[in-house]
Amino acid sequence: MDNSNTTIFEFLEEAKESLTAYVNVQIKLFKLQLVKKNATIGGLLIWLLILFFFLFGLMLFAGFAFSFWIGALLQNIPIGFAITALIFAILILLITLFRKQLFINPIIKIIIQQQMSDIDE
Repeated sequence: MDNSNTTIFEFLEEAKESLTAYVNVQIKLFKLQLVKKNATIGGLLIWLLILFFFLFGLMLFAGFAFSFWIGALLQNIPIGFAITALIFAILILLITLFRKQLFINPIIKIIIQQQMSDIDE
């Protein structure tokens, strides 16, 4: 840009083009950061889903084993299953009562920490 031949209008036109390019780059950067955050949260949710699936299988087989064991001790298999069902009902009640402290709040904290770690970088 030659100062002697450049008018204010030419300068403003160049500044406008530069500003438009800058805004477009910032929009693309924001979109990429949003995609990264969504992918991170999606990965976390898939991991939690897989974890709960395996925990369900573990609890299922542990419940069968416990039922048969208690049933053998009491020499009555149906009572063993009834005791196991009662224990699971109590666990479900406790988990329902404390769901915020056990599940909701920790997951929210993990997601917030994940989001804040991107800001710190």
